Amino acid sequence: MAEKTTPMPLSAADAVAYFQCCGDAFACLSVIMGAIQDDDNPSTTDALIVAGMHVADRFARVANTWRDEAAAGGLKP
Repeated sequence: MAEKTTPMPLSAADAVAYFQCCGDAFACLSVIMGAIQDDDNPSTTDALIVAGMHVADRFARVANTWRDEAAAGGLKP
């Protein structure tokens, strides 16, 4: 039977890095959305939509994991 481990607090430096990572992903989505808005080629638009969905899905899962870790272990300076 596996032992339960006590969640470790998340350092403030790690939290800042996580926010930066998510901010970078939002910036990528902004560029993709801008390109979709400015593009008239349906095949290019479709490719940009798929790319945007990939970025959103990947970082949504990562951000949820980080949130759960912080909620379980708290934050430390």
